Amino acid sequence: MEEKQFNKIIMNVLLIAAILYLSALVFGNMLDWSLHIGERLFSFARRFVEHFTI
Repeated sequence: MEEKQFNKIIMNVLLIAAILYLSALVFGNMLDWSLHIGERLFSFARRFVEHFTI
């Protein structure tokens, strides 16, 4: 009985760890993506300003 409960606890811990890992991956990718978009927008704005100031 105790061994079954112990296995259940281990499975729950592994499940939680997997969910946290996946959400961290997704969040990291979103962060990467938004940083990339911000970089593109920034370089575009800089070129736009340079074009009008020169």
